[in-house]
Amino acid sequence: YLTCGETAIPAHELRRKITDLEAPVQDRKVTGFQFEFNTLNSVSKSVCSEDIEYSQESPVAWKNRYKDRFPYSVNHIHISGRTSENGNDYFNASLINSYSSEQSFIAAQSP
Repeated sequence: YLTCGETAIPAHELRRKITDLEAPVQDRKVTGFQFEFNTLNSVSKSVCSEDIEYSQESPVAWKNRYKDRFPYSVNHIHISGRTSENGNDYFNASLINSYSSEQSFIAAQSP
């Protein structure tokens, strides 16, 4: 799994963190929010192209509502009770870890 910086923020420090991120980054013409977004965006582009093969393969590719959004192969969801034959156990969603536990959330495309 890819980790990109420290993401845990104690609740009592949240206002200070937001204020810090709203300020311009030293020696750059962007805010802290923009800088972090650009950093994550540059990392995720290289990862996405290498790790979405399963969701683009036949027989599951037709199940993707959007042709430019795919779950990672390592954490896409399998529907239990269905066979993996012909992609019957696939839908376009991913299990997402929280800061305190693994596979806490499901991220899916719009209904």
